[in-house]
Amino acid sequence: MIETFKERATLFIVLILLVVLIIPTIVLAQSDLAKNYMMGMAGVKDLPKTAQTGAWHWQDVSENVGMRDGRAIWAVAKAGGYWYFTDGINFNEHGKVMRTDGQSYEDITLYVQQQGLERVDDIVSDGEGVMFLQDIVKRDGSYKVVSFDGITYEDATELLKEAIGEGQGFVSLQGKDGFWIAVTNNGEIRAFGETKFNFIEGLTQEQQVGLILQASILAGAVQSEIASFEELRTQIDEEDMQALELAELMLSVNLTTKYSDQMKYAMRHVSVADGYNYLPVSVVLMDDAYLVAVKDAYKDKYADETRFFMFGRGMFFEDVTDKIGQIKYLHAMATDGKSVIIAGSDSELENSDTNRVFLFDGQNQAMDLTTQAMELPFANWNRASIASNGSSWMVLSGKSLIRFDGKDFEDLGETRDYFINVTGASNGMFYLGGLVSSKGMMEPAKPWKSKLVLVKEEGYAPLPPSSQLEVHEPVVVQDDQNMVTNTEVANFSANVKWPALKTSILKKGKTQTIEITAGSPEGLKKIDIFANNNIIKTCEFESQNSEQSCSFQFSGDDYPDMSFIKIMGIATNENDQQAYSDGVYFVVVDASTFSSNYVLGAGILGSSADGIVSPGAKVTYKVDATIDNGLKAIEIFVNGQSNKVCDFTDTNTGVCETEITAGLVPGGSISMITKFMSIDDQSIYGGARVLEVRQ
Repeated sequence: MIETFKERATLFIVLILLVVLIIPTIVLAQSDLAKNYMMGMAGVKDLPKTAQTGAWHWQDVSENVGMRDGRAIWAVAKAGGYWYFTDGINFNEHGKVMRTDGQSYEDITLYVQQQGLERVDDIVSDGEGVMFLQDIVKRDGSYKVVSFDGITYEDATELLKEAIGEGQGFVSLQGKDGFWIAVTNNGEIRAFGETKFNFIEGLTQEQQVGLILQASILAGAVQSEIASFEELRTQIDEEDMQALELAELMLSVNLTTKYSDQMKYAMRHVSVADGYNYLPVSVVLMDDAYLVAVKDAYKDKYADETRFFMFGRGMFFEDVTDKIGQIKYLHAMATDGKSVIIAGSDSELENSDTNRVFLFDGQNQAMDLTTQAMELPFANWNRASIASNGSSWMVLSGKSLIRFDGKDFEDLGETRDYFINVTGASNGMFYLGGLVSSKGMMEPAKPWKSKLVLVKEEGYAPLPPSSQLEVHEPVVVQDDQNMVTNTEVANFSANVKWPALKTSILKKGKTQTIEITAGSPEGLKKIDIFANNNIIKTCEFESQNSEQSCSFQFSGDDYPDMSFIKIMGIATNENDQQAYSDGVYFVVVDASTFSSNYVLGAGILGSSADGIVSPGAKVTYKVDATIDNGLKAIEIFVNGQSNKVCDFTDTNTGVCETEITAGLVPGGSISMITKFMSIDDQSIYGGARVLEVRQ
């Protein structure tokens, strides 16, 4: 799916060899050849939906992703209040990109597709937003990128190419709070975005990023422009000269590695791509610093070693190798933001065993975990997926499952299913994506069937809501210029059930204000206002016992046309207990002036009174209109896409309806709105409704 035909054939042969040799790895994308190979053979039925392994509680949530046959959960990433995942299949073959807040599941394929992608091969996160990547294994710079910051989907391809240079691909891409670092397949480290690290006093953010960028062109040093350093010399105090000279020394890297336009993108992110043994250049972003690993640094001084350098925490380009330990070939490097797991060996052979494992906190002498690691059921960390949930680490190599609590490794045996990726978040949760398998099998069951599992840490369950903590439904502070004039009424039969989910129209160029009120006898700590599960406003209070309010004004210009916005609030008291408000919905439209008198009606047949439908349920959305100067057409939109158009002639009244099957349209919710057009080509929107799709 992401390779040329020649590459597909080669990779298909490799896949067969891997299965024969029982090497438990899948990094091959789901090409047509791979899919055909997996079809038509005996399948394995899904087993129980919940399980427990030590401190981890497992929950199978695969059924929420819709179509599963012949596909995998290829990539998972966490950003804001959402987990994002994809099956990696072309959109014209019904490939999907979805997200979940842990409760409802939303199909966002159309939003990504509208920005020019044909599929998503990987998803990366900076904690606040995500980047959807296509053709990332190509090393000629022909990849495509779409970014999403929680509000807007944008084509970010040119932004990334400008940052890392034209004509080359990259091995890894990771971010932290708006600051991104890419390692190119030429071994260069390229930074872009806004860094919060203050390395050198007196330099602007732009100058600091520029210096970092130049100082970090490690393996591609011969191409760096030392003149950039000369320009910065005049702006750097004398006491920083030593650091600058060290940075320049770092540029004399001996490029005798497998880089030089050879390395491929690493789908596991923390370890090397299949077909390679070690990481000549690697970077991990910590909470307030980042750690760089470089093979053969200081050209003539440290041959055949991997050196480690810290940026941040009051340090600029500090060599911390002596604090970590001697590693010749780096196999894997992963961080939870505070510490870094580092694994490597003394051999450059592709299947060499890892014989060095350390845990480094960025400041003190690293903890040597080598003796423990030697007792684990696998010895090759360069095929490992590693993630943290804020309480423990998960290390997965093939089917071997390891829990690490920051001090000791715990062998948890083998997973039943075959997982390709592991992603964690600091709230005690992991999501694992992959394929259905069974005990004793070292490869996926055939034919392929996707698997998505949520793993929760014991003791990390949220506190129960306080019985006395109350948060009221958001109040829409209406502005006359935003209100739809005339009346919108329902004039259908009695069997029409109206969903309780309230929806208002927000016009482009207009603003709307939301206010949420809450109170708690224990003392109110804060109110968070969310838009589509992303925090847009936080109001903090000093242990107020009386009811308090929090308001936020947002604009229709901040959201795409025809998009829906769900606004809700979470109140937190001094005991850190929480209560949630109901949600209110807005639909953003680029509405024009409408001069004729009219009456609009909208109803939903077959939905529950609370606006919730089950996956696969069928509902009918029905609208009617009476327009004094003549009705020309009614166009129904479902989840932002035109679904049905009803044309009319010589009449001022009309009815239009469409049947919708929940779960087969984009979204963990179904949004509906109608455009009514008069005979003189004026238009107005109405009938905005939302249904939530839940089990």
